Amino acid sequence: MEWLFAPAVAVAVIATGYHTATPAFRGDSVQLWAPYLSAVAILIVAWSRRSRELAWLAVSALGLGNIHSVRLFLGDALRDAELSEIHLMALGLVATLLQLTVIRELWRRDRVAAFVNRASLALAGLVLVLICFNYVTDPGLADIPWQRFVISGVMAYIAGLYFRAAARRPGHGEGPLFGWCESGYHFGVTLAIWCTVLLIPALREPKTALFALAFPVGYFHARAELGFAGRSELAPRYRDSAATLSLVIVGLWLFRVAFHLLMFPGQEFDVTSYHANAPLVILLSVVMLRLHGLGGTSWLAVYGGLSLLIGSFFTLTWIAPLRPLEHPIAAAWCAIGLSHFWTLVSQQRSPLRTAVQRMGRIDGPDWFRLRRAWGMCLLIGVHVAACWGLAESIGFAGFAATASSEQLAAPLLLGTASVLIHMGIIRQSAWYFGVAIVEILLALHAGFLVESYLPRDQVVWAILGLWLSGLVAWEFSSRRIERLKLGTGVAILAAVTMTHIVFHHHPDSTVGLWSFAAMAVLVACTPRPNRATQSNEESVAAALLLVVPTWLAFFSQADLSDVPRTLARTWPLLTITAAVFATGSLCRWFQARLLTGYDTWPRTQPRLFDQTLSLAGRSGAIINTWTLWYGFVATVFVQLTHYNAVFETREIVLLCTLYAVYAAGWYFEGQRRRTISTYIVLQLCVLGFFAVLRRQLINTMPEIWKAEYDVWASLVVSFGLCGAKQVIDARPREIRIPLLGTLLSLPLVALIWVVYNKLGSDVALLVVGLHSLMFTFLGKDDRESPYNIVAVGGFVTFVLVFFWSQLELRLFHAFVIPVGLGILVLLQLFRGRIEIDTRNRIRLVTLLAMLASAGYYALVDDRHPVAFNLTLIILSLVSMGLGSFLRIRLYLVLGFATVLVDVVSIVIKVVRAADQTAQRATIGALLLVIGIGLVGGAIYYKTRRDQVDNVIDSWRKKLGAWE
Repeated sequence: MEWLFAPAVAVAVIATGYHTATPAFRGDSVQLWAPYLSAVAILIVAWSRRSRELAWLAVSALGLGNIHSVRLFLGDALRDAELSEIHLMALGLVATLLQLTVIRELWRRDRVAAFVNRASLALAGLVLVLICFNYVTDPGLADIPWQRFVISGVMAYIAGLYFRAAARRPGHGEGPLFGWCESGYHFGVTLAIWCTVLLIPALREPKTALFALAFPVGYFHARAELGFAGRSELAPRYRDSAATLSLVIVGLWLFRVAFHLLMFPGQEFDVTSYHANAPLVILLSVVMLRLHGLGGTSWLAVYGGLSLLIGSFFTLTWIAPLRPLEHPIAAAWCAIGLSHFWTLVSQQRSPLRTAVQRMGRIDGPDWFRLRRAWGMCLLIGVHVAACWGLAESIGFAGFAATASSEQLAAPLLLGTASVLIHMGIIRQSAWYFGVAIVEILLALHAGFLVESYLPRDQVVWAILGLWLSGLVAWEFSSRRIERLKLGTGVAILAAVTMTHIVFHHHPDSTVGLWSFAAMAVLVACTPRPNRATQSNEESVAAALLLVVPTWLAFFSQADLSDVPRTLARTWPLLTITAAVFATGSLCRWFQARLLTGYDTWPRTQPRLFDQTLSLAGRSGAIINTWTLWYGFVATVFVQLTHYNAVFETREIVLLCTLYAVYAAGWYFEGQRRRTISTYIVLQLCVLGFFAVLRRQLINTMPEIWKAEYDVWASLVVSFGLCGAKQVIDARPREIRIPLLGTLLSLPLVALIWVVYNKLGSDVALLVVGLHSLMFTFLGKDDRESPYNIVAVGGFVTFVLVFFWSQLELRLFHAFVIPVGLGILVLLQLFRGRIEIDTRNRIRLVTLLAMLASAGYYALVDDRHPVAFNLTLIILSLVSMGLGSFLRIRLYLVLGFATVLVDVVSIVIKVVRAADQTAQRATIGALLLVIGIGLVGGAIYYKTRRDQVDNVIDSWRKKLGAWE
């Protein structure tokens, strides 16, 4: 017979489906038996086959039959009561639940009971879903009739009872579903309570609907309290349901607009409903805190506290003049006041705090953790309210700005900052103070955007006063406030102050100078953790303090209204140069004289100026060196760029003073560094000192000072250095070399100056001659002294200049002979340092050049008289004389040969100048004399050969010992 099961089930399903799909059959009471008979048929097959799936199909057919029965017999009456088709379907399902309950009681088998229980839970859940879905598809809470609430409440409660039965008396396999069943029961009870409460028309209004929805919270809370008092196992379930509903209702209150559109689509939304329901939020916050005390999750305490904060704000602003949308500024001040109140209450022990802690069973650590979370949310809320208030103040978001409303912007910012300061004091954290300072600065600068009680010109003083107050407060609260890098806050304040000084007041104004000085003092007094700098930022800050004197010195003398004229003036530039040099000198002085005593001075709280002094103690010498270089270069630059300008009295005094102190500074720098360059710059400073006085004298009285005076001044300096030569030689090398360099360079400088200014040959001869004598004096004790080279060169130059300018000689040998003589003199002086072969080659070349230059005019060029031969003879005789005196054969041989050649040349010139008879007589006489001389010499040699050989040998030996 089993082959009939499948066709039977198929026919039953088709019949049920055909009945459901055909309106005519659904409206015929006779045809109503179709789904019931199908359910019986499927149930028989399911029992026979022990098929759970077919059993579910039988329950579905039974449910359809009940739904059709309700629609057919009760549909018109229920529709007249404005029940929807969904309600009719839910009623059919409730009837099915009751039928299944009867079947379970009549058919007492475990398998049947287990299936009926599962099917009942599914149908009960479906009933609850249909009831909720009906309110989504057919909104309009105010228009729902009371019959609908009654029927919906009864159905929800009946469905909930099935869940309750499954939770309290679970059957086989239903143990894991205990939590879900209990939740389903609570959900059914909640719907039932809502439907019961909403029977009251006054609670179906937009402003009271949330109160109605909150009734289940009270019920579950009461059951939880009683359950925990009686130690019931179900108490946690009631607590969790109350907590869930509390959070849901608070969420509906937050998203009030969406809730209103869903429940009251035909009515206009009224913002005051937020305020009207705010007391309910406060009540729910108390419930959530209490539920936390009953063992609820920690989030209940967090959300309970937040709900209390938000509810108190909207309750307070329910008053018409304080409403946020109409009066944002007033509402913002309410938020500020409540923030201070709740911050104070949560910090200080009070009856309210004690009551909350006891009610929520919140211990000390949890209270501090919750207070921090509440405080952060409170800060966010206060700032949101303040921003909304600022929108009204400045005329944003549709508000009209007025002078009086604009003036309220700055106080509002200050009030917001006061909340941060309050929390910063309580939490002992300086971060709050940093943010508060930013907001206070914004409040102080409100006058630059809108009308403000504080004039713009007074803002900088307010900032400095705030800064001073912060330092004083730090002194009293630094031990109780978390340590923080104050550099960030100080940098912000300094940047804001500098912005005022530079762009608003201008640095050269009286306010700009005084405010900068005050700012520098405050920066210097900034507390630091250590005396020595620990980071690059601290090093930069400490170094910037050294710039303060320079800034004040420059801008106190500058006029920024005329920048080109200021840059062209000498006094501001000299002032800044003097300030830079003074700063570097003081750093070096501190390092050398005061550092040891300063290090031993106990300091409990280091300041930024301590780090500046520490920097000066470590790097004072380096700073002094750099400032010396800068000062020297800057002073020279100022002097050169204003070379033709007449300095004022104060300018010339300061300029000379700078050169004087630079000279002293470079002297001490040279003592420390032992370098040649420092003493060179020292001499340049001395030169600059006299150059300034000289140029000032020329620019003021040009007729007094002449160029010759510069030559005389150089001679005075040269002979002064010459007189101090012994003292100079006793000094160290780094001092001696620059001074000797100056001694050697002064003659050349003086000679160039003579040529440049066209002072004439007389002055040039004076310069060359005197300097030659001076160098001769310096080299008198040492034949090989380098001064002798300069002296000989000077004398040669003197002779050349004299020949050219005074004697106006334009003959080549007149200049070659002096130069050659100078070379030979130097060769003789330094013969010990030159090899003999080299000396002889130099002598040969030099003598040949001298004799050739003179011999050209005497022997080659016939245009010159016989007197030029006299010059050659004298030169040859001098050469022979020097050869005999100095025992140098080359001088003797060349001199003698040149004499013979010159004599022959003279004879030839004389003979050529005579007539033909005289020429013949002269030639004959010469030949006779030569012949007599040769014959007489031969006879004398033969008769006295031994004597002549002895004389020749003695001369040969004598000349052989010569060089």
